[in-house]
Amino acid sequence: MSEASPFWRFSLAVYSRPEVPPACLTLQDMHGLDVNLLLFACFSGTCGRVLTGQDLEILEAAAAPWHAQVVRPLRGARTWMKAQSMSEAEGSLRETIKALELEAERIEQEKLWAALPLTEGRPDRTAVMQNLSLLVLDRADLAGGADVAALETLTAASLAVAEVHAF
Repeated sequence: MSEASPFWRFSLAVYSRPEVPPACLTLQDMHGLDVNLLLFACFSGTCGRVLTGQDLEILEAAAAPWHAQVVRPLRGARTWMKAQSMSEAEGSLRETIKALELEAERIEQEKLWAALPLTEGRPDRTAVMQNLSLLVLDRADLAGGADVAALETLTAASLAVAEVHAF
């Protein structure tokens, strides 16, 4: 494995904050948003970069096939197994799938990073919010309330992490 990109290191730091996984999973499960794209939107804003519609098209083209054919099936298998009563061997397999899913997520993030590498800039709350808004703009099913809270959580966590870490 090559050295992790600044984006992967940022994602690990942000996702380790206890409030972030529920926010990401709310947006993923309720609206089909790709958590890696959400995190890239946040990371871009912490680099001071406001994404454009063209940037988003580039990112989606880079990640969509891998996400659909590798990440989602692994997640589906792991999630299904989690709800089952399993033997020790089956539980061990679930843990292996979980590790593979994490590695598949890392590879997806490397694809995003390669498609649109960013230079270090100043963290910008407005840029983070604009980037997240760009991702959810065409989501008529975003209901407000919990969704807005999830986006605010991601923004706050991203900026807090960017203040104390150099990526």
